[in-house]
Amino acid sequence: MGRSQSSSTRFQEDSNILYHHLVDAEQIKGIYYGTVLQTDVSIALGAGSPIPTGTMTISIPNLGNNHVSDPIPYPSRVAPALGSQVAVGFDSRNNPIVLAIYGGVVGASGTVTLASLGLHTGSLTFVNGLITAFTAPA
Repeated sequence: MGRSQSSSTRFQEDSNILYHHLVDAEQIKGIYYGTVLQTDVSIALGAGSPIPTGTMTISIPNLGNNHVSDPIPYPSRVAPALGSQVAVGFDSRNNPIVLAIYGGVVGASGTVTLASLGLHTGSLTFVNGLITAFTAPA
């Protein structure tokens, strides 16, 4: 899918890809907002993933009802949570660039087992990076 619903932008993309000709076209300007749909981590396919390591796809509703980006890099070493909101700008070829991620879950959730001191193990439970339960080992 093209990166824009603009017919002149799509014409430029097609001319460049198919014939290596550059033509004047409308550049997407301003900041848009979108939502993280999937990441290389979220689909958990490893080397067989259609999304390269360190990238994600996003939906940008203002560019069209069904607009989904090609895989683009996320701006950190950690994949954002699905459903996180993003602020997006565009380079000179109308490729989206994620400028900020916000509104997502910021911490891990799960339980960590603590080694036994003789009788039984303990545990720490985290929800979104905050400790919500603790059982002391004995």
